[in-house]
Amino acid sequence: MCVDRPADAPLAIGSVKTNLGHLETAAGIAGLVKGLLVLKHRKIPASLHFETPNPNIDFAGLKLRVPTELEPFPESKGRRMVGVNSFGFGGANAHIILEEPPARTTQEQRKAPAVRSWPAVLSARSEEALRGSALRLAKWLEEHSQNNGDSPLLPDLVYSLGARRNHHPYRLTVVADSMRELVAELDGFGVKNESVKARTAFAPRQEQAPRVAFVMSGQGPQWWGMGRELMRHEPVFRKTLERCAVAMQPWAKFSLLEELGRDEETSQMHRTEIAQPAIFAMQVALAELWKSWGIAPAAIVGHSVGEIAAACVAGLFSIEEGARIIVLRARFMDGCARGEGTMLAVGLGEEEARSLIARHDRTVTIAAFNGPRSLTLAGNAGSLQAMLAELEPQGVFARLVRVDHPFHHPLMVPRFRSP
Repeated sequence: MCVDRPADAPLAIGSVKTNLGHLETAAGIAGLVKGLLVLKHRKIPASLHFETPNPNIDFAGLKLRVPTELEPFPESKGRRMVGVNSFGFGGANAHIILEEPPARTTQEQRKAPAVRSWPAVLSARSEEALRGSALRLAKWLEEHSQNNGDSPLLPDLVYSLGARRNHHPYRLTVVADSMRELVAELDGFGVKNESVKARTAFAPRQEQAPRVAFVMSGQGPQWWGMGRELMRHEPVFRKTLERCAVAMQPWAKFSLLEELGRDEETSQMHRTEIAQPAIFAMQVALAELWKSWGIAPAAIVGHSVGEIAAACVAGLFSIEEGARIIVLRARFMDGCARGEGTMLAVGLGEEEARSLIARHDRTVTIAAFNGPRSLTLAGNAGSLQAMLAELEPQGVFARLVRVDHPFHHPLMVPRFRSP
């Protein structure tokens, strides 16, 4: 490996055993740690007790040398590299090459991302321990944060708390816009102050891993910028979307990728003919992305337009078959009762919803049962607006769905006219 090295720049070699002795099965990890420290500090440590080289090794011819004192890592045109070779106690022989990471800007140069809420997760084995953990973390963050409590490291912190720690049964989630706010929320939780940004839960350990279900939603949550970051950064997601776009071409009067790339002003994502195929493509692509991460569903269910994506993910249809169905379905539904009504999501039980309907407009129907206290109503837009105006002052959840059709309502039945 030293064939192309200059004779006056031999490769520095050494052994961690001179520092720690023979660690048997742990020898490899000790060498790995040493290699990482060499790259981090850009210093090559001495191999202790090296005095008389083995006369049978041609160090000069092999272009090798053994450092006998601490020395700086030589300058390099590219990134510095360290090789770690381990002859394991059981006879295993492994060799890895470590490369230093790309140069990063200093903390002073780093800027926090645009204003955004970040969820920080803590867990413990008891509620008391959880509050103590929150207080200790708040104190540590306050001591180590910059700019009077703000820090661009907030995204890194919440990632490490969520993805790099074991999670115990008693859990806390805090949503914060800044490090200062996170410290305040953690402090508040630690002394038992209530906050809308802090939520706790108890998740007892299960003997078996929980089974995962994929749920494909209906029309309504679509928006003009959906999937854009995933298309940019996740190849599996992008490739699946492109396959959906190609499969839709023979049937659609629009380009899926063009519609997904529009800005907010020119977006047509509110149109049923475009929204439903876009939702289908998003759901299929998301499912493929999750599967590529090793997350496989034990069950798949779809609601309304989500049924078609669910059928594809379950293997009942191919993407090409599903694309044909969704495009033709969306075009047909777009021509039914357009502008004749809309939908309203409400946080009510069935009896409460029926009482509300009776007070306003009996032609309004319950279009979907999403949960014990989560329903969607469909019908005349004016009637639903009146219901919204009644519920909001009472603090009851009510939100108009972004659709211009009263889906799952008798108005959607096609009305054929004689020529």
